[in-house]
Amino acid sequence: KLLFTRIAAKDLPVMDGVAEGGKADPYILFYSDPPEILLTTKTTKSKSSKHEVKSRTIRKTLYPEWKEEIPMWFNVAEPEELVGAHLILKFMDYDWGYHNADDLIGVVILSIADMVKEQEQFGTFSFKKPILRFGQPRGIASGTGRFELDGEGMNRFTMAAKGDKKKCVVS
Repeated sequence: KLLFTRIAAKDLPVMDGVAEGGKADPYILFYSDPPEILLTTKTTKSKSSKHEVKSRTIRKTLYPEWKEEIPMWFNVAEPEELVGAHLILKFMDYDWGYHNADDLIGVVILSIADMVKEQEQFGTFSFKKPILRFGQPRGIASGTGRFELDGEGMNRFTMAAKGDKKKCVVS
């Protein structure tokens, strides 16, 4: 299981009009590339299931911080399937109107292999990257997380024990 323990954004653009407070109501959609490797629950293995995870919406802020744990699982048979895989964090602005569609703030792309390598060295992984839309910065995203064992071979990563802590290795 991949578990984000904290995600924050700063300097987001104003997405709501002055009548709505002149801020944004951000949330994050998590996708993977390739899409079929991301699971919303440990048991979601149906081809027709949604392969996205969603954070909660934080109202009226340009500096949101998600302190909740955001879990996700990977459906891979071999660790090599994750070597070129990426996690896509799509920052969205929730529109409260009945007919209004939510607006894209921007996107952050994380290499899953890089996250695993960093955890191998430090016990957790962290990131700090620009949120981009059409190649233009729309704020900065940062966060921390870790890969955890769930007692069932954890996402079929190759596992190794180091002292009392177990870690995931993508080879």
